[in-house]
Amino acid sequence: MDQLSAPTLRTLPRPQIVTGAPSRRHRRRALRLRRRHVETVVRVFEVPDTGRRLTLVGTMHLGDAGYYDALSALLADLEAAGTAVHYERIRRADEADLTAEERRRIESVEASGYPVGFDAFVEALGLELQGERLALPAGARNVDVTDVELLRALGWDRYRRLVEPPRVTIDERSASVARPAFRFLLKHGRTLDRLRSLSARHRKENRFMIGERNRVALAEALRESSHHDVALVWGTAHLPGLARALRRHGYRLRAERWLRVCTL
Repeated sequence: MDQLSAPTLRTLPRPQIVTGAPSRRHRRRALRLRRRHVETVVRVFEVPDTGRRLTLVGTMHLGDAGYYDALSALLADLEAAGTAVHYERIRRADEADLTAEERRRIESVEASGYPVGFDAFVEALGLELQGERLALPAGARNVDVTDVELLRALGWDRYRRLVEPPRVTIDERSASVARPAFRFLLKHGRTLDRLRSLSARHRKENRFMIGERNRVALAEALRESSHHDVALVWGTAHLPGLARALRRHGYRLRAERWLRVCTL
């Protein structure tokens, strides 16, 4: 990663929006299942010498309406306190950056915008989609890679499999298993990911979908941190890697808050 200049000293006071003590037991996780409750974390990192803060706001792509209301209020408070809010979303490339063949391929696939299979759980579990419920502040910026960067990094077959909406539905006959199935995926997600990492194809996808996107997000956040505190609104799978990178840049964990996503 490129060496970036240190953030300038902050002297203006700002409110303590996230004040909870960091959890030792769950410090390497951004998603947890406590009894029947699913929770995601918000973590505040700070550079001791300058007081500059960077807040990692972990999200799930589906949850209760109250979860997105709480996230929306938190992001509004952060922006009101002068924090620059950056969020993830693979975006469309400028037309000038596309070849005719790339344009044809991208337009031939209707991307769902969510991890494979998530859409199928929404109605069965009575949950909301993040993209439809979360209210981002007016000044929030999309800081992520483009669809053509994803296509070029993974190739056409992997790109199509990754973004195309899966043909998965949960109707009345299967709705009764939706809750335990979703709970299983959340509880054993890290183990399943380790097993998938045995595949070279999965490792390549993961390097781009997690590693490269984290690099892009962090580089822009560190550049802007010379002027503002910054908040990164990213899915929970990205937060462990972002946290490790922040520690390498001199940031230290100061506070955290867990938000309830839903009850299973």
